Amino acid sequence: MLAAAGGVPGTLAAPPQSPEGHEASTGFALVGRGFVTFTVAWITPRLVDHPYYQQWNTRRDEQDSHRRASAAYTVMLLELANRSSLSVEGYLSVNVRLRVDGERRRPVADASLAADHPTLVPTQLLEHVDPGETFVRLYAFPKVGPEPQEVFFVVRPLWLLRRRTQVGHLPEFELRFQPRHLTFPP
Repeated sequence: MLAAAGGVPGTLAAPPQSPEGHEASTGFALVGRGFVTFTVAWITPRLVDHPYYQQWNTRRDEQDSHRRASAAYTVMLLELANRSSLSVEGYLSVNVRLRVDGERRRPVADASLAADHPTLVPTQLLEHVDPGETFVRLYAFPKVGPEPQEVFFVVRPLWLLRRRTQVGHLPEFELRFQPRHLTFPP
């Protein structure tokens, strides 16, 4: 399962470039003497075999599962990198949405997805990302083809905490994608 991973505060490589024919989007907020970035990659079956995707997930069994899932669902990978002095907290997986031509869609969380692709089922728990940590999770949404004009991955506002005390919140992020630029499987 992809989960929070430790990082070194103050060091952050530039987000890797997605290969041609695939879409990724990044947004950031300046907070707590640092910043928080949200990078979202649209995972397609071909992308799972690329080093770009494999930097986030090196487990062969999960790669196979995500390859199959991305053929049946729209799979989005979210990386939240907290390079601030504050903690980020909230019901992130409960509140992410995919907005397709104005319609907001929730991640799929049905029994068949849970049986076939358990790492794609969103948690219903409070998620916490400490300073210097990176949170990575994949979400499956109902399939989106190349025809929509507007696709946005929406991250609802999350709380900013200093020593367990809320001191603010991040804004809502809308990360834009252009489906017609994607390389879809034949």
